[in-house]
Amino acid sequence: MAEVKTITEQIYSNIYELIISGKFPAGARLTMKTLQEELGVSSSPIREALTRLQQDGLVEYQPNSGVRVRVYTPRDVVSLFTLMADLDSLALKYALNSNNINELIEQLKENAQESRLALLGNQIEEWRRLTDYYHALVIQFINNPFLQDSLERIYRHINVFSIRYEADDSVRRRIQDEHEEVIVLMEQNKKEDAITLYREHVLSSMNEALKSL
Repeated sequence: MAEVKTITEQIYSNIYELIISGKFPAGARLTMKTLQEELGVSSSPIREALTRLQQDGLVEYQPNSGVRVRVYTPRDVVSLFTLMADLDSLALKYALNSNNINELIEQLKENAQESRLALLGNQIEEWRRLTDYYHALVIQFINNPFLQDSLERIYRHINVFSIRYEADDSVRRRIQDEHEEVIVLMEQNKKEDAITLYREHVLSSMNEALKSL
């Protein structure tokens, strides 16, 4: 059964999508009037959604200025991607030491095959969904809700940048190739090599994110 979102959760998602799409760029002021006109809802759920977005660090309240979309510095980008690289590689380390490693490999292979087809078919949105799910699969297999929650919070920030650099076909191909290379190393039982490549994979995206600032 599909999860039913509250109106506040839906508004949160709508504003978030407007941010990562670039319609509300970094530094843009989010006035109640603008959001009501854009979303067609009352002020109450918008205020609640903005509070959550502020708690997640995606928007900032500035005295005498109001709520603005967060402006990321190069230091922010390095901090975000380095932490994600550390946590993602830790998640893979846990997954590789689990009892269901073969099942994980099979699901990752199926995912990579589908994303490769989407890439070849120039189905960019489907490819993005599948490659995001690749990382989510690893997290699901370790069944650690605390690590999963931490990574999900970081991913909300990462997506602000990934939607930009993944517009480049060469970047998409690099990401796809590295996902498949990690699987090959897992199949060969080269655990440390797989973990190392998985971490480097995230750090490569950090360099792309820095270029997009």
